Amino acid sequence: MKTSEFFKQKTVLSLEVFPPKRTAPVDTVYKTLDGLKGITPDFISVTYGAGGIGNSRATLEIASSIKRRYGIESVAHMPCLHLTKEEAARILEQLKEHWDHLLERTNDKGKKLNEASRQQRFNTSIRDFEFWLSEVIAPGNSRDTRV
Repeated sequence: MKTSEFFKQKTVLSLEVFPPKRTAPVDTVYKTLDGLKGITPDFISVTYGAGGIGNSRATLEIASSIKRRYGIESVAHMPCLHLTKEEAARILEQLKEHWDHLLERTNDKGKKLNEASRQQRFNTSIRDFEFWLSEVIAPGNSRDTRV
């Protein structure tokens, strides 16, 4: 859902998080969000460039994790103050590349999960068949009527 849609429906509550500096663990963001469990924002904004201009990958990964872990819409927020049009376009292109990479990884994980699920169903059906077969040919269940 586009975050702009929220504003058409009601008064909106949003939170903003900043990726930590590259030398700090990203888990600090998730610990903070875990501590805010009782608050249910409509979306969470992750600010691009916080923690250093080279931190764009962290921005997208955090935004993606927020959606996945907490089921809350998230956005990558890019302040353009002090940026030229060309700089903003370059950063947006980098964000798009990172986003495409995350989507590709997500699709790969989805395919692997589907394959694992199919394998699990196959293994279960084999176990069920083996159990049924052991019941059919168990000693004392012989259908041989010769004496």
